[in-house]
Amino acid sequence: MNVIAWAPPLDIIVPLIMVPWWLSVNLLWNAVVIAGTLAAQRLLRALPVGRLIGYLLVTTLAGAIVDTVWHIAVTATNRIPGGWTQPGAYLRAMPIVIIALGLVNLLLAAGLLRLDWKRAAVLGGAMGLLTAPWAIVLF
Repeated sequence: MNVIAWAPPLDIIVPLIMVPWWLSVNLLWNAVVIAGTLAAQRLLRALPVGRLIGYLLVTTLAGAIVDTVWHIAVTATNRIPGGWTQPGAYLRAMPIVIIALGLVNLLLAAGLLRLDWKRAAVLGGAMGLLTAPWAIVLF
């Protein structure tokens, strides 16, 4: 066996190469969603800035891991001979990533921000739905 036999396909490597670009975009989008959701609950000014920044950084990294695992899993399990991914595979798997992101953010909001479970669930739900990787499905 040679090294090429062990190399992962390009559709797995490309998202990992794009990490610096999309991680910064995700950080900004996460900040908008978090600020909007907390402002709607009248909590934004009540929380310490340090905790908000910590939550933003941790949730961005956790979300990047969830998104990357989702992309690699869909790509690896739905491959058609010839190298193409089945049409609609990403959309069919989107509820899984929405629920995973929502649960991660629910736990992080309750732990890091010390929100009660109801408010943490609202923030987790908003983060799950609005920060899911819809761009992959839509484009």
